[in-house]
Amino acid sequence: IINGENFTTVDLKKYALFAQRSGTLTIDQIGGKAEVRIADPNAGFFGSFGQTETINLKSDTTTVEVLPLPQPQPTDFTGGVGSFSAQIQTDKQTLAANESFKLQLRVAGEGNTKLISQPNIEFPASFEHFDPQVTENVTNAGDAIVGNKMFEYTIVPTETGNFEIPAIKFSYFDPKEQQYKSIEQPAIQLQIT
Repeated sequence: IINGENFTTVDLKKYALFAQRSGTLTIDQIGGKAEVRIADPNAGFFGSFGQTETINLKSDTTTVEVLPLPQPQPTDFTGGVGSFSAQIQTDKQTLAANESFKLQLRVAGEGNTKLISQPNIEFPASFEHFDPQVTENVTNAGDAIVGNKMFEYTIVPTETGNFEIPAIKFSYFDPKEQQYKSIEQPAIQLQIT
């Protein structure tokens, strides 16, 4: 109710914003045009619906206070802020020397999955590995942004024997609990023939 008059409000668009730095940040006006139907007060029940008019819309400018992430950050912090889980898998665990295999690390959850960078993985010295292929899937789930990010590595072991890719660990910041949390995936045992 504005000045005693009833109005209907609708959300035309919602944005999910992830601050890249701390401090007082200004969100500029968002503008657009809308087609509105102006009712004809003189028309009967089955009469004219009135005229359509194009109006310009503009939001207010607003500011938000963005808090810095707590220090010190864990050394394995990869940039994730939200709530996440992880899963790791390989397509082979027994293979011949110079045969390639895939290692996939999938991080999923609610938050800024796009800003999560690849974790540090310690491959055995005799394993050739390439930069991972990274795929992302982010969707809007009501008032939350959920998604997953997949890091897929192609790896070629060049020597025979039993090898281990050590446990993969990375941290993220959980804003609901105001603390860093760690996810650790188990070590992977490989037999190279």
